Amino acid sequence: MPLVERAKEKQNERRRDDRMKFSAAVRRKPGEKPVTNKPVPEGEPVAAHRFSGRIAALLVVLAFFAVMLVPTVNYYRKQMAELNELNASIESLEAQRDDLKAEIARWDDPLYIKQQARERINLVMPGEKLYMVVGDRPEDDDTAAEGNGSTFEVRQELPWVDALLDSVRRSATD
Repeated sequence: MPLVERAKEKQNERRRDDRMKFSAAVRRKPGEKPVTNKPVPEGEPVAAHRFSGRIAALLVVLAFFAVMLVPTVNYYRKQMAELNELNASIESLEAQRDDLKAEIARWDDPLYIKQQARERINLVMPGEKLYMVVGDRPEDDDTAAEGNGSTFEVRQELPWVDALLDSVRRSATD
């Protein structure tokens, strides 16, 4: 195992030396002689890279593009939502148009016209008699008692609150 640890230590030293040479070469001006590397004391951390002006400029440019793109993307989203709403309204209007065209086509049929005349304005064909019943149908008291004889039946003619109270009243008396 000590052999493996020595190999790793040598590899780390080579990497550290290469990093120092590269960073010095990048920062050196043309024609300037290379600076000798100072040995790093044991246990001291070695910086992998340093903050430079290029990174700051890149961050400023990226921030500028982000600030410019956010309103544009937001505007695009709003327009797409509006476009989707308009497409939905167009589809509903087209469906309504198709229904109206179908109804117009029905009015071309003479049987449909006769049916509508009979229903809407009570017209009859020659030789037919029309009987009209005026007034409401009388309610029989016998049918009302038969229909609600069970506690499980709800009276449909009442509003829901009255039907609830009626079922509670019937459940208490049965």
